[in-house]
Amino acid sequence: MATRTIKLLGNAYRASGNASIIVNFNGSEVYNGDTITTTNSDAPSQELSAPVTLASWTVDTSVTGEIPLTIQVSAGEVFFTDLIGDQVYVLAQENPPAYDVVDGAYVVIQGPTDFADLNTNTSITDGKTNTTLDGATYPYPRDLADNPTETGEWIYPIGEGETFGCNFYIDPDLLTEIPAGP
Repeated sequence: MATRTIKLLGNAYRASGNASIIVNFNGSEVYNGDTITTTNSDAPSQELSAPVTLASWTVDTSVTGEIPLTIQVSAGEVFFTDLIGDQVYVLAQENPPAYDVVDGAYVVIQGPTDFADLNTNTSITDGKTNTTLDGATYPYPRDLADNPTETGEWIYPIGEGETFGCNFYIDPDLLTEIPAGP
């Protein structure tokens, strides 16, 4: 199996200095740092900046399914958005489920060094289940009554001294190599 780099995306805020996080993934501490990209201001109450990479680590591409993840914030405030990874191939499919073929080869629209989503979002989930904050059910559930068909990444605020937890779904059906000939 290949090695996959995973990036934790989000935003960090602190009045001065850097925000600091500790990340545990699949039962192991994978990041412990006080030098994450930080905006030196109070966290906004509405619009956030575009997510940036706050931490990264490597795993084997065989790591799939519901993977335990915790993010502990020891300084600042962090808004967790998503995990993305490399070693994901996306093939063109003009007429699903068949992949497009040109000159006897599959058409690759995303290769192994590009970073991509590790799961597919629905109106029910963004790939994060059993979400908690300091061990209790996460207090900000998505409002499906007002937005029953909305998809996309949810944003999880984590305050200083708090620990966010979830099971992060890595789809075992992601293509980690180009299938054998068409």
